[in-house]
Amino acid sequence: HEQPDVPHYRQGTTKALQQLAAYQAIVGQQTEAELTLRQALRLQTALTHQFPQRAEVFSQLGLLQHAAATLLAARDSAKDARGYYEQAIQSLQAIKARENLTLQQGTAVYNSEMALEARLIAGIQAGDPNAQRAYELLKKSKRN
Repeated sequence: HEQPDVPHYRQGTTKALQQLAAYQAIVGQQTEAELTLRQALRLQTALTHQFPQRAEVFSQLGLLQHAAATLLAARDSAKDARGYYEQAIQSLQAIKARENLTLQQGTAVYNSEMALEARLIAGIQAGDPNAQRAYELLKKSKRN
């Protein structure tokens, strides 16, 4: 089926897939949840290539990458989780490096960064060493 070119609608698809993956994980369908998140990541990555001027598509990509890291950490797939944590931080750094962000885009980036930080702290409290490494990377990126 064809998806509209409007990024708002296509981004809605990735958000719906992220919610479906969360539900699948809750009901114990870990493999399905991972596949669904990977599908959402592919769609969102395509949006970042098609609409590189839209900060919100990068922000959503960072959130999806973090969701994938969290899911993989829960499945004891530490190497994959670490990669997604780092990708989430890199996505936020790429957005923050842009010039001429609108107030709305700047607010979305800030909110995404705060949400990522909160999720990393929760991961640290749950004993996830990859969350600890990613949190240190995030703190370092804030200083630069």
